[in-house]
Amino acid sequence: MKEKIKFFGIIALVAVIGFSMVGCKEDDGTSSLEGTWKKGTDYFIEFTGSNFVHKCGIYWSKGTFTFTSNQITFNTVSTSSDSGSTWTDSTSTNTINYTRNGDKITISGFDGEGEANNGEWTKQ
Repeated sequence: MKEKIKFFGIIALVAVIGFSMVGCKEDDGTSSLEGTWKKGTDYFIEFTGSNFVHKCGIYWSKGTFTFTSNQITFNTVSTSSDSGSTWTDSTSTNTINYTRNGDKITISGFDGEGEANNGEWTKQ
């Protein structure tokens, strides 16, 4: 009887260790952009699921996004020039580069009017 209890105890211990290793994936810093990222006081990007809302002063945009370990592709579907009070259909796609270090991302690749978005953003 003692041998059976010892045997099942070992099996239970192995199962607990195995499940804990499978269940706890280590975050490499690129697995999720979920949440709100800010740059200064007038800029934020909020990622929720596969959707984003981006604020740049009074100019806002929203749509969907995809990302890899070093690029984010924004698929804009609506824009607002009055701080999100009214929205206009507007489609565009921008792919930008980024690097992530913990709760900071550094964005590069915006050009023209979007250039102010380049730089360091902090997760809130």
